[in-house]
Amino acid sequence: MKTITKSVTLAPQRRRGAHTRPAPKLSDEEFRHQLHHELADELAAARQAARKRFGHMLRPLTPAEIKARSVRVRAMFARWEEEERKNPPSREECESYDRMLARMRAERAG
Repeated sequence: MKTITKSVTLAPQRRRGAHTRPAPKLSDEEFRHQLHHELADELAAARQAARKRFGHMLRPLTPAEIKARSVRVRAMFARWEEEERKNPPSREECESYDRMLARMRAERAG
């Protein structure tokens, strides 16, 4: 294995005049156009990355998955109703719940 003794040899050799010319001036319209394309490319890359990471969530549920979820939800509601039947909420709890729902509806309505 060859060892490099001078770090200077790793530096890229600049051609005479490279990177010394100023960038061409763009009009506002050209700049906006270029920026739009750069942002569109960035957005497309972000979408692609999101699809790669979360793509399994984008597919529609199979009938078996829908049934499994609905069974779980029904079981959850059955447990909740059983708990309510064994230990019914007090009048104060019902009123505070109603007030909370009314407040949430008012916030949503604006």
